Amino acid sequence: MLVLLLAVGACRESSPEAEQAAYEATKPWLAMMDAGEYEQSWEAAAPWFRDNIGSVDQWLAKARETRKPLGELRSRELQMTTFKTNPMGAPDGEYTIVVYDSQWEKGDILETVSMQRQADASWLVVGYHVKQRR
Repeated sequence: MLVLLLAVGACRESSPEAEQAAYEATKPWLAMMDAGEYEQSWEAAAPWFRDNIGSVDQWLAKARETRKPLGELRSRELQMTTFKTNPMGAPDGEYTIVVYDSQWEKGDILETVSMQRQADASWLVVGYHVKQRR
């Protein structure tokens, strides 16, 4: 499922504090997804996420379509974080891409959660993508 995946480019910036804060902010959002609380995950996402998806009904359909075939989550481990300022194709601002190596009942996937720093300094989800590992 490609909801929104930011192109971070080849040049890696570094902001350990931002990356850690964004990583921590992914945890409650992913917990909502894991519990099937897709409507709550919609409400907890950034306005830009909601604008790009279109409607809560579209999000519910995409989330169910993506998550149901995976079965139960067995484990999730942080693989990497990448910080970027003003990535191409996104509104100006600070972003962190958080990638997890996740094992599910039906296979292994890479979960990518794109986070955007908000005006109040909080980090909110602007994208979610899953990809089957080979």
